[in-house]
Amino acid sequence: MKQTERKHPLGLSSLALKFIALFFMTLDHVGLLFFTRGEGPAPAEPYYALRAIGKMAFPIFAFVSVESIYHTKNPKKYMLRLLIAAVSLDLVGYITGAIAKIPVADNPILGNAFTDIFLGVVMVYFLKKKNWYSFFALIPFLYEFLSCIWINDSYGTLFKTDWSAYSAVLFLFLFLSREIALHYLHKQANDIQIPDQDYEALYGKTAIKISESVGVLACGITFYLVYRLSGSTYFLPGRGEYVPIGTYSVISIVFLLFYNGERGYKDSHKAIRWFFYLYYPLHLLVLSLLSLRYGVLSSYLGEESLSILVATLPCFH
Repeated sequence: MKQTERKHPLGLSSLALKFIALFFMTLDHVGLLFFTRGEGPAPAEPYYALRAIGKMAFPIFAFVSVESIYHTKNPKKYMLRLLIAAVSLDLVGYITGAIAKIPVADNPILGNAFTDIFLGVVMVYFLKKKNWYSFFALIPFLYEFLSCIWINDSYGTLFKTDWSAYSAVLFLFLFLSREIALHYLHKQANDIQIPDQDYEALYGKTAIKISESVGVLACGITFYLVYRLSGSTYFLPGRGEYVPIGTYSVISIVFLLFYNGERGYKDSHKAIRWFFYLYYPLHLLVLSLLSLRYGVLSSYLGEESLSILVATLPCFH
């Protein structure tokens, strides 16, 4: 008899996970744009707290993105939306930097998480094919590692990403852990002689979320050990702040383990979908403009630039 899919009314849908990640991301950007890090190896407490909490956002976004690329009916359109969002966000960063005359290397809003998510999704898309096309997954993987290369003090890194090598390894671990879970489900289904899809409908959601949560933890431990054993911050994201601030990202697995495998109410509705794409650039633009007047970016403004901004932008009055 065919098994029916087990419903999970309790827990967090992908829609709920996205809203949680948005909240954490916003805290991260508030810490970045309105609080100074402080001098010396120890960051100031408000900066440290907001950014540490905010770092939980990226693994959640990565987890939901891998879910999407496995289930979307049109992966190319999905990747195109991510690419447009990534390019738009960097345009916001370059425009803000030009207004405030911030050197590209010092611009805190250049290199955004959408770039990392786009590259990670492209990598998983090709790896899923499991044929010679999978070799194309090396392109986004290497791009992330090349984004660690420092060109000069004016321009900074070769490519602009937010999580650099960490993102490449995280998406790789999420893919591998998911494939291990799927292989386990296939073996269990064969052992008890029921169709794969029926067994996966019953137990797949639990197996996959546990396996991918282990992948997130393994990635965090890997980069922590790289730092502790080598003492190098070269491949670490966050301009050398992964230890200790970025290590709090592994706490995100608490939320991933509550994932119920559901999309959420109207998660596929276009208005909801575009809200998530537009929220990132719009909130970053608003926070950046406010930071030019009241926060960290104001230190780059001269008196003439500040006068123009105060006169032309309503939020400065």
